[in-house]
Amino acid sequence: MCGALTYTLGDIGPGDGVIYYISAEGFTVQMVNPANNYTAHYLEAAPAGWHGTADPQLAWGGDGTTIGDTGFEIGRGRDNTNRILAGVPAAPAALACRNYTGGGLSDWFLPSRDELNQLYLQRDLVGGFSASWYWSSSEPNSNFAWNQNFSNGDQYYFTNKSNTGRVRAIRAF
Repeated sequence: MCGALTYTLGDIGPGDGVIYYISAEGFTVQMVNPANNYTAHYLEAAPAGWHGTADPQLAWGGDGTTIGDTGFEIGRGRDNTNRILAGVPAAPAALACRNYTGGGLSDWFLPSRDELNQLYLQRDLVGGFSASWYWSSSEPNSNFAWNQNFSNGDQYYFTNKSNTGRVRAIRAF
């Protein structure tokens, strides 16, 4: 999707967010239909205040519903978000990310576990995070989803999907 690498960490991306991950060799962004997969080089995080004055506290949604085949790797968040919303159309965390249109773009999503970890590692660069836990789009089973504590970096998979956690939209290009 992009030619020569033109952004550096901390730059403002095309969606008016902050570039927080760069892969010179590129990574595959998985889609529900593999024919729609594409190569990206950047992850961009929505800016602080993207959803009001602070990152929203929302339920993951779909407690008791297995979404299935949600991956953890970088490049899986967009597919995971699509799968979540196919199984639970009103899933609050995924829906808030999908509905975001920063920079006039509509390809925002809830990050996978590993995309969220990269966001945690660059939290000071991106800014605006609460010392709280944030949802990923990765689930281990029908009742729980992965999240990450932004005060200490711990990742958990045993948080019930009906609990509320913070959410930050991202996009890959």
